[in-house]
Amino acid sequence: MKWLIIGLCILLLGFGWDVLFVNLPYQDPTPAMQEQWNMDKTIASALYWAGLAVLLAAFLKTLLLRKTNKRE
Repeated sequence: MKWLIIGLCILLLGFGWDVLFVNLPYQDPTPAMQEQWNMDKTIASALYWAGLAVLLAAFLKTLLLRKTNKRE
């Protein structure tokens, strides 16, 4: 259960990063602004994928533990 909460927190952190720092792309950015936007988008994407991976692993672990406990 703890890993499900951790995965959800990471996923929400990615969403928060996306909303606060990425938002919409600039209309006519300078190269530095575009580079910063790309970096923030990469960070948000990495947080989304990490959160999803942790959630999936925790979900599979929970299913496997329940399945093995029923056999015994």
